[in-house]
Amino acid sequence: MVKFHRETGEKYLLCPRCKKDMEKLQRNDIVIDVCKKCGGMWVDSGELEKLAEIKEELK
Repeated sequence: MVKFHRETGEKYLLCPRCKKDMEKLQRNDIVIDVCKKCGGMWVDSGELEKLAEIKEELK
């Protein structure tokens, strides 16, 4: 589910597991949505492959 921030209009996801707001983390051109409550992560189509390509840089 996608919600919109009341003040900024920015969209964000609700965690599919625990239904809490997810936080966006960005590295290069990859955006990862992370749930601070349960640790769940969400990436858009193609981003998992990009993460695999730059995994050494992320260490």
